[in-house]
Amino acid sequence: MTTVIALPRNAWTPSNPVVRLKVVHLTRAAFTAGIDEHRIEGAVVRIYSITKAVADCFKFRDQIGTQFAVEALRDACDHER
Repeated sequence: MTTVIALPRNAWTPSNPVVRLKVVHLTRAAFTAGIDEHRIEGAVVRIYSITKAVADCFKFRDQIGTQFAVEALRDACDHER
């Protein structure tokens, strides 16, 4: 399984031989848009909204696969019910 992470453009790209990473580089505006803040065990954690995550799946569908993007949309719709 490959883990996909988003980083700002020109950011250092991590490499780890144990974890397969697919890194996508975003503009600063795209990287910071759609972030929700949640408090988890007293710490503020910044997480992309479901809407942003699904939009990015379609934006990068050529890199991650259309089926993955469609599955993300279905999961988001199920989450809203």
